[in-house]
Amino acid sequence: MILETEHLSTADGAASRLAGKMGDRQRAHYYRAQHARAVERARQWEQKTRASEKIIAQLVVLLGCFLER
Repeated sequence: MILETEHLSTADGAASRLAGKMGDRQRAHYYRAQHARAVERARQWEQKTRASEKIIAQLVVLLGCFLER
């Protein structure tokens, strides 16, 4: 059984500590910045995925050329 005072992760613990030390406006800025960082990381992963897919497509074409010989 998990008690209300126990934290499930360190992120939850950090968030609860922030809640006690920051005002509402500061918390809003903090979480807005965290969200912006997460969105940027997702964008970078999408770019890497697209680049990887292009490389795989090129390798498939090369492999097809070698198999035709």
